[in-house]
Amino acid sequence: MATRSPTPAARRAVPRRVVVVHTKELVRQTAERCRSWLGVEAGIIGSGRWDVRPITVASVQTLARRD
Repeated sequence: MATRSPTPAARRAVPRRVVVVHTKELVRQTAERCRSWLGVEAGIIGSGRWDVRPITVASVQTLARRD
């Protein structure tokens, strides 16, 4: 049985996750946990930032205000 390699588009596709929290402090804490536990620099949405990465921590207030 032949092994198929992924298509170029599938190789580029990165699963994205958003963690939604209620306060700026929880945004900061969750991003820090992603860094320390997973070794991943999380993106942040909130407090004037809109930095989307494969794992992004977002403030529910910022998402609610977004048009």
